[in-house]
Amino acid sequence: MPLTELQISTLVERYARERDRFEKMASTASRHLSAALRDAAVPHVPTFRAKSPESFRGKLERNVEKYELKSFEREFGPTVLDLAGVRALLYRPADADVVCKTIEDLFVVPDGDRFRRHHDNQEGYQAHHRVVQLSVDMLAADPRLANLDGVYCEIQVVTIGDHIWNELEHDIKYKTPDGNPSELQTGLLRVLRTQLNATRGTVAQLMEETDRRRQENLSRIETPEDLQYALRARSGRFLRGDLARLLELLEKVLREVTPAELQRLALGPDDIEAATRRLGVVGLSVDEDDPVLVVAALWEDLGPEFEKVVKSWPGKPGPVSRAVRALAQAGEAS
Repeated sequence: MPLTELQISTLVERYARERDRFEKMASTASRHLSAALRDAAVPHVPTFRAKSPESFRGKLERNVEKYELKSFEREFGPTVLDLAGVRALLYRPADADVVCKTIEDLFVVPDGDRFRRHHDNQEGYQAHHRVVQLSVDMLAADPRLANLDGVYCEIQVVTIGDHIWNELEHDIKYKTPDGNPSELQTGLLRVLRTQLNATRGTVAQLMEETDRRRQENLSRIETPEDLQYALRARSGRFLRGDLARLLELLEKVLREVTPAELQRLALGPDDIEAATRRLGVVGLSVDEDDPVLVVAALWEDLGPEFEKVVKSWPGKPGPVSRAVRALAQAGEAS
C-alpha cells in the first residue's frame, strides 16, 4: 500500500530525530576512505553529508507507490540507501576503478545493482556509486560506532568536471516546477557535457605529464650533462666547466643528487650572485658560468663537508678543489 501523507510526516519526523546518526556514518566513511586514498596516492577531494529532512520528504513524496511503511520498521535502509552520503571527487577518470576497488576492500558492499552502479552516459550523468556498511572490524575497533551497525551510506565516485554537470542537472530535475529542462536548458546542458568531456581528457593528459615530470624530478642525477641541465633549471645559468668533479663532490655530501634535492638548496639566481661576491672576497675571480659558483653558494650550509671530501682527493687540485680550499682558508683567517 502506498505511503500516506501522515506516514510520510511520521517517517520524516523520525529521521529528523536520528539524523545525527547518519551524519556520523557519512563522516566516518569519508574519513576512512580518504585516508586509504591518501595512502594510495590518489588525488581527490572528499565531501560528506546527511540528507536533510526536507530532501527525505521530497524523496518519499516522489516515490509513494514504491515504499511501504512496514519496510521502515527497523531501519531506514535498505529501503532508502542515500540518507548518509559521501562523495569522492577525482581529477582523473582513470582513478575511478582504483577508488571503487578501495571502497570494496575497505567496507562491506552488498551484491546487487542497488549497491553497485556505474553511470556512464556520455551525454549525461556520469559517476560510480557504491552503497556500503561499516565492517565488523571497524565497528569493533571503536565502541562509539556501535549505533552505526545496520546504517547504509552511498559513496559517489565522480570526477570534478562531471560533478559540475551532475549538480546542474540535479538542480533542474529537483528544484524546478515540473522537473523538466526547458529547450534552452537542454541545449546548454548538451554544450556543457561536450565541453566537460573535452576538459576531462585535457586534465588527464596534464596530470600524466605532471606525474612524468615528478618522476624525472626524483630521478638520480648520474652524469655531468644531467647536472648541468638541472642546475640551469634551478639557478637560471648554464654552467660550463668541471661539472664531473662538482657532481662527485655533491654525491659525497648530499643524501641524493636529484632535481628535487637541488630545488631545496640555496641555488637560486640571488644565491649565485651572492656566491660570485663571496668568491671575490677570497680572491677568486670566476666567469658567470663557472660551476664553482655552486660550491660558494652552498658554502654556509655544506662547507665543512666539502672540505673533508676535498682533503681526500689525490693529485693536483682542480677548480673545484681550489675553490673549496680558498673558502676554507678564508674562514680560518676570519
